[in-house]
Amino acid sequence: MRKKDENGVASLATMLLFGAVIVEIALVSALLSYLLGTSNLGGRLSAEALAAARAGIDEGLLKVLRGADTTANPIVMSVGSASANVEICSGAVTGCFTSIDPEKRKITSTGTRLTKKRKMAAVVEVDATTRLMKIESITELSLF
Repeated sequence: MRKKDENGVASLATMLLFGAVIVEIALVSALLSYLLGTSNLGGRLSAEALAAARAGIDEGLLKVLRGADTTANPIVMSVGSASANVEICSGAVTGCFTSIDPEKRKITSTGTRLTKKRKMAAVVEVDATTRLMKIESITELSLF
């Protein structure tokens, strides 16, 4: 073999090695951008689920204030692309609320967005004659 033929074989191996390194760098950067994108997506979905749960609490407060207590039927509502299930529980219903005061209501709302769920609860006291509402607490609950 001549000297020129040997130089061509060496440059082919070098080009294949550089090509493999470039492809590997591209794959690693694509994987990192995917992982960073999905972590941001998870946080965004969780925030949307929490906003839907809060909107469900607000809807429940309006229902209680208007006197349209729906203790038997939960409210299912859509908030943008998320959804919320709202349950209004009266103190007069046994097993529904730990308090013995029949004027208290517990509003529980579960917000859902794709795979993320967040839950909130509010405890309010409503005067039957004047419909004066006192909000005792609005808290986020754990799902476990």
